[in-house]
Amino acid sequence: MRIAKGLGALAIFLSAAVSPAHALAQSREETQWIVTTARGTGARGQTFYSTVHLFNPHTVDVSATWTFLPQSVLDPYGRALGENVNAPSATVVVPAGKAIDLTSLWPASGAGAAGAVRIASIQPEGQPEPLPVTAHSVTSVYAPGTVRVVAGPFIAGQGEASLLRAGEIGRIRSLLTGYSETASYRSNVVLLSTDPVEETELTLTLFDHSGESRGSRSITLGRLAQTQVNDVADVFDYVLCLHGCPSASPFPEAFEMEIRVLSGGPVAAAGIVLENETGSTTFVPALRTAAP
Repeated sequence: MRIAKGLGALAIFLSAAVSPAHALAQSREETQWIVTTARGTGARGQTFYSTVHLFNPHTVDVSATWTFLPQSVLDPYGRALGENVNAPSATVVVPAGKAIDLTSLWPASGAGAAGAVRIASIQPEGQPEPLPVTAHSVTSVYAPGTVRVVAGPFIAGQGEASLLRAGEIGRIRSLLTGYSETASYRSNVVLLSTDPVEETELTLTLFDHSGESRGSRSITLGRLAQTQVNDVADVFDYVLCLHGCPSASPFPEAFEMEIRVLSGGPVAAAGIVLENETGSTTFVPALRTAAP
């Protein structure tokens, strides 16, 4: 998802009183990260509309802290240095066995925001699983005289075990670029530093359908910074070569992005595949391929 530049930081406030009849769970804190969520207008005119849902599967109430981490635009040197260490947080109580829809926390109609979400929840003793969190993006495509709504992907919160640490490598597979007679595709890469202490350095490398490297780019992320590499194949000057190079008969081609974390981190990473005509989107999380 690409959101128009110039969006201000989003400050979100939510509070709820704890009912005396519901004792909060007393245990360790669990943290999850939703790598991307957005409301605003994209590069092709689509409207992105995300909601955030919290679900508590336990038999006791659970408190959760919700923090929105606004997106930083990459500068010409591959740096996204907007820091979110002082981003405002709000606390909610998720009732036992219930779900909360945080739709009402977003800006008023007409406003836009893009970024990541951090959820810190308190888990009941003896219940090791984190509080399930999902973000659901919905893309609205406006055609002449009609309004078409295409459902976007559910984006699940990532726990610490799925993040990429310094020295680790992840792959985002099944990204697409190019076009056919009926469709055209672009792919974005989303990166989030979960490090509140220091900047994070990483390298992106694009591999084509045959496994050949098409080049690398260095990226620097500020503390708790989130950014997006829009149309990443174009950023890498990707040339379609499935049917000759350049292809005589262009057709959508699959490629992969490798993320190598050099320092700092951990990092949450994912790809978004977009079909340009319909606005349909697919979420592709990064998978760890090597460890120190």
